[in-house]
Amino acid sequence: TKTKIVMQFVYLREKLRFTQQDIVDKMGVMHQQKLDPENMNNFPTIFFLAKYAIALCIEIDAILKGVE
Repeated sequence: TKTKIVMQFVYLREKLRFTQQDIVDKMGVMHQQKLDPENMNNFPTIFFLAKYAIALCIEIDAILKGVE
């Protein structure tokens, strides 16, 4: 579900030892845009998740499969 998807991204970011700022820099977004989804303040768009996956150097479908 939505929470599991966001938590999978957070888990992978931390496993790869990226900070939120690392991801923000790679995505080219403002820091607040990055913080909101991880804090469950709002659910990110598929476009945002795709950019996040690219920043992690992981295919988005691989991330989503980990949520099943």
